[in-house]
Amino acid sequence: MQKTYRATYKRGKEILDHYHSITKIRDGELKLGELPIVMARRVIFYNLWSSIEKLVGKAAHSIVLSMGKPQGISFAENLEKYIGHEKKDLDTAMDFLCNETYAIGWGAVEIELRDTDIEVRCEEGFPVGKEYVLINKVSSIPVDSFFLGYFHGFFETYFKERYSFGEVMCVGMGDRMCKFLFKKI
Repeated sequence: MQKTYRATYKRGKEILDHYHSITKIRDGELKLGELPIVMARRVIFYNLWSSIEKLVGKAAHSIVLSMGKPQGISFAENLEKYIGHEKKDLDTAMDFLCNETYAIGWGAVEIELRDTDIEVRCEEGFPVGKEYVLINKVSSIPVDSFFLGYFHGFFETYFKERYSFGEVMCVGMGDRMCKFLFKKI
């Protein structure tokens, strides 16, 4: 089995428009439905990464990875609520994952499901890598650990499988795209 899913402008905009329609300000708090949220500039991810890296060096990867994984787990657990129906079919779930990622500004991802592994590609890069490109800086290590952790948590929860994983390409390191690889254990 091999199947590729891609984010599209049209579907991403539909999701973003839906999010706008259910987002309200209440008592100084922004809520997406009943979920408290914050809007943030992309640079916040870079600043978090950079600050942690200055404090602990390469160990920043593990720390930031552990921040992203619970978010992916939560998203996978709540997917039926997000897609608006009880049928949890693969095409709908992967389409929504790609396009929700696009709609919230993390990047236009492409997810390729294969028999023993999953590849996530983002041609323009994820937010931290993009910020490295913007400020004309090159990292010696992959920098999109939060997003790697997010997808890792999502895939392990959704597919109920264990995966070894890594960021094998990163625009923040000078690569032409960001690429995550997840292999079944």
